[in-house]
Amino acid sequence: MSIITRDAYLRDEPAQKNFLSRELSADFQILSEVRGNNLLNQDRKVILDFLLKPKKHLVKIGFADAWFGIEAKHFPNPGDSGKFGKALWQSITYQQSSFPVEETVVRPYFVLLYSNYFQVNKDDDWDRLGLGMVRLAFHAKVGLFQFTAPGWKINFSCGNIYFSKNGSNFKKGKFNIDKTKIGNVS
Repeated sequence: MSIITRDAYLRDEPAQKNFLSRELSADFQILSEVRGNNLLNQDRKVILDFLLKPKKHLVKIGFADAWFGIEAKHFPNPGDSGKFGKALWQSITYQQSSFPVEETVVRPYFVLLYSNYFQVNKDDDWDRLGLGMVRLAFHAKVGLFQFTAPGWKINFSCGNIYFSKNGSNFKKGKFNIDKTKIGNVS
Protein backbone atom coordinates (compact mmCIF):
# COMPACT_ATOMS: atom_id res chain seq x y z
CA MET A 1 0.00 0.00 0.00
CA SER A 2 3.03 2.28 -0.16
CA ILE A 3 1.54 5.48 -1.52
CA ILE A 4 3.49 8.55 -2.58
CA THR A 5 1.17 11.53 -2.38
CA ARG A 6 1.38 15.29 -2.46
CA ASP A 7 1.55 15.41 1.37
CA ALA A 8 4.50 13.00 1.62
CA TYR A 9 6.93 15.83 2.42
CA LEU A 10 5.20 16.81 5.68
CA ARG A 11 7.67 16.49 8.54
CA ASP A 12 5.50 16.55 11.67
CA GLU A 13 1.96 16.51 13.03
CA PRO A 14 1.46 20.33 13.08
CA ALA A 15 2.41 20.44 9.39
CA GLN A 16 -0.05 17.62 8.68
CA LYS A 17 -2.84 19.49 10.47
CA ASN A 18 -2.14 22.76 8.65
CA PHE A 19 -2.05 20.98 5.29
CA LEU A 20 -5.29 19.13 6.06
CA SER A 21 -7.12 22.31 7.10
CA ARG A 22 -5.97 24.24 4.06
CA GLU A 23 -6.69 21.46 1.54
CA LEU A 24 -10.16 20.57 2.87
CA SER A 25 -11.61 24.01 3.59
CA ALA A 26 -13.27 24.27 0.15
CA ASP A 27 -15.23 21.05 0.69
CA PHE A 28 -15.89 20.92 4.44
CA GLN A 29 -16.77 23.08 7.41
CA ILE A 30 -13.86 22.42 9.80
CA LEU A 31 -13.62 22.71 13.58
CA SER A 32 -10.19 22.19 15.17
CA GLU A 33 -9.18 20.78 18.56
CA VAL A 34 -12.76 19.93 19.57
CA ARG A 35 -13.26 18.95 23.21
CA GLY A 36 -15.79 16.29 24.12
CA ASN A 37 -16.68 13.38 26.41
CA ASN A 38 -16.30 9.69 25.89
CA LEU A 39 -19.74 8.03 25.94
CA LEU A 40 -18.48 4.92 27.74
CA ASN A 41 -16.90 6.95 30.54
CA GLN A 42 -18.47 10.41 30.86
CA ASP A 43 -15.66 11.53 33.18
CA ARG A 44 -13.12 10.96 30.40
CA LYS A 45 -12.49 14.14 28.41
CA VAL A 46 -11.22 13.86 24.85
CA ILE A 47 -9.84 16.28 22.25
CA LEU A 48 -10.36 15.40 18.59
CA ASP A 49 -8.07 17.09 16.06
CA PHE A 50 -10.90 17.91 13.63
CA LEU A 51 -14.65 17.68 13.28
CA LEU A 52 -15.77 18.20 9.69
CA LYS A 53 -19.12 18.58 7.98
CA PRO A 54 -19.51 18.36 4.21
CA LYS A 55 -20.55 21.48 2.34
CA LYS A 56 -23.72 21.47 0.23
CA HIS A 57 -22.00 20.45 -3.03
CA LEU A 58 -20.92 17.16 -1.40
CA VAL A 59 -24.23 16.50 0.36
CA LYS A 60 -26.00 17.02 -2.96
CA ILE A 61 -24.10 14.09 -4.50
CA GLY A 62 -24.49 11.69 -1.59
CA PHE A 63 -22.05 12.53 1.18
CA ALA A 64 -23.83 12.10 4.52
CA ASP A 65 -24.91 15.46 5.95
CA ALA A 66 -23.25 14.73 9.28
CA TRP A 67 -20.21 15.64 11.34
CA PHE A 68 -17.25 13.26 11.20
CA GLY A 69 -13.83 13.28 12.79
CA ILE A 70 -10.25 13.20 11.62
CA GLU A 71 -7.30 12.46 13.88
CA ALA A 72 -3.80 13.25 12.52
CA LYS A 73 -0.70 11.26 13.49
CA HIS A 74 2.85 11.56 12.19
CA PHE A 75 5.25 8.61 12.11
CA PRO A 76 8.89 9.72 11.82
CA ASN A 77 10.32 6.18 11.70
CA PRO A 78 9.33 2.90 10.07
CA GLY A 79 8.15 -0.05 12.12
CA ASP A 80 6.12 1.81 14.73
CA SER A 81 3.08 -0.46 14.53
CA GLY A 82 2.45 0.01 18.25
CA LYS A 83 1.90 3.74 17.77
CA PHE A 84 -0.27 3.03 14.71
CA GLY A 85 -2.43 0.62 16.74
CA LYS A 86 -2.77 3.23 19.49
CA ALA A 87 -3.75 5.88 16.92
CA LEU A 88 -6.47 3.59 15.54
CA TRP A 89 -7.71 2.86 19.07
CA GLN A 90 -7.74 6.60 19.82
CA SER A 91 -9.87 7.07 16.69
CA ILE A 92 -12.25 4.33 17.86
CA THR A 93 -12.68 6.04 21.23
CA TYR A 94 -13.44 9.33 19.45
CA GLN A 95 -16.12 7.55 17.43
CA GLN A 96 -17.58 6.55 20.81
CA SER A 97 -17.57 10.15 22.06
CA SER A 98 -19.79 13.21 21.83
CA PHE A 99 -18.79 16.80 21.06
CA PRO A 100 -20.61 20.13 21.50
CA VAL A 101 -21.19 21.78 18.11
CA GLU A 102 -23.41 24.76 17.32
CA GLU A 103 -25.55 24.57 20.48
CA THR A 104 -26.06 20.81 20.16
CA VAL A 105 -24.08 17.67 20.94
CA VAL A 106 -22.96 15.38 18.12
CA ARG A 107 -21.41 11.97 17.86
CA PRO A 108 -19.14 11.60 14.82
CA TYR A 109 -20.75 9.71 11.94
CA PHE A 110 -17.34 8.07 11.52
CA VAL A 111 -13.73 8.90 12.40
CA LEU A 112 -10.76 8.82 10.05
CA LEU A 113 -7.08 8.50 10.81
CA TYR A 114 -4.85 10.72 8.68
CA SER A 115 -1.24 9.56 8.91
CA ASN A 116 1.90 8.82 6.96
CA TYR A 117 2.17 5.26 8.35
CA PHE A 118 1.97 3.55 4.96
CA GLN A 119 4.37 6.04 3.38
CA VAL A 120 7.00 5.36 6.05
CA ASN A 121 6.44 1.59 6.24
CA LYS A 122 7.25 0.22 2.82
CA ASP A 123 8.21 -3.25 4.12
CA ASP A 124 5.57 -5.88 3.38
CA ASP A 125 5.45 -7.18 6.97
CA TRP A 126 4.73 -3.75 8.46
CA ASP A 127 2.32 -3.02 5.62
CA ARG A 128 0.34 -6.22 6.29
CA LEU A 129 0.28 -5.56 10.03
CA GLY A 130 -1.07 -2.04 9.50
CA LEU A 131 -3.69 -3.23 7.01
CA GLY A 132 -4.87 -5.88 9.46
CA MET A 133 -5.40 -3.25 12.15
CA VAL A 134 -7.31 -1.03 9.69
CA ARG A 135 -9.59 -3.95 8.78
CA LEU A 136 -10.43 -4.44 12.44
CA ALA A 137 -11.00 -0.71 13.10
CA PHE A 138 -13.43 -0.55 10.17
CA HIS A 139 -15.99 -2.47 12.26
CA ALA A 140 -16.01 0.51 14.65
CA LYS A 141 -16.63 3.01 11.81
CA VAL A 142 -12.99 4.07 11.71
CA GLY A 143 -11.19 4.44 8.38
CA LEU A 144 -8.34 6.25 6.69
CA PHE A 145 -8.18 9.68 5.14
CA GLN A 146 -5.62 9.84 2.35
CA PHE A 147 -4.48 12.52 -0.04
CA THR A 148 -3.93 11.36 -3.59
CA ALA A 149 -1.95 13.20 -6.25
CA PRO A 150 -4.98 15.11 -7.57
CA GLY A 151 -7.33 14.94 -4.58
CA TRP A 152 -8.29 12.82 -1.58
CA LYS A 153 -10.17 9.68 -0.57
CA ILE A 154 -11.98 8.27 2.44
CA ASN A 155 -11.24 4.58 2.70
CA PHE A 156 -12.61 1.92 5.03
CA SER A 157 -11.05 -1.53 5.38
CA CYS A 158 -8.36 -0.96 2.76
CA GLY A 159 -10.41 -0.84 -0.38
CA ASN A 160 -13.92 0.21 0.53
CA ILE A 161 -14.03 3.76 -0.78
CA TYR A 162 -16.74 5.91 0.79
CA PHE A 163 -15.97 9.11 -1.09
CA SER A 164 -13.17 10.53 -3.20
CA LYS A 165 -12.08 13.68 -4.98
CA ASN A 166 -10.03 13.62 -8.16
CA GLY A 167 -9.15 17.14 -9.26
CA SER A 168 -12.54 18.87 -9.34
CA ASN A 169 -14.53 15.62 -9.68
CA PHE A 170 -16.18 13.94 -6.71
CA LYS A 171 -17.29 10.33 -6.53
CA LYS A 172 -19.34 8.45 -3.97
CA GLY A 173 -18.06 4.90 -3.69
CA LYS A 174 -20.18 1.79 -3.34
CA PHE A 175 -19.25 1.33 0.31
CA ASN A 176 -22.19 1.85 2.67
CA ILE A 177 -20.97 3.15 6.03
CA ASP A 178 -24.50 2.76 7.43
CA LYS A 179 -24.15 -1.04 7.43
CA THR A 180 -22.36 -1.06 10.77
CA LYS A 181 -22.07 -4.50 12.28
CA ILE A 182 -22.62 -4.93 16.00
CA GLY A 183 -21.71 -8.11 17.84
CA ASN A 184 -21.19 -10.95 15.36
CA VAL A 185 -19.52 -9.47 12.27
CA SER A 186 -19.61 -12.57 10.06
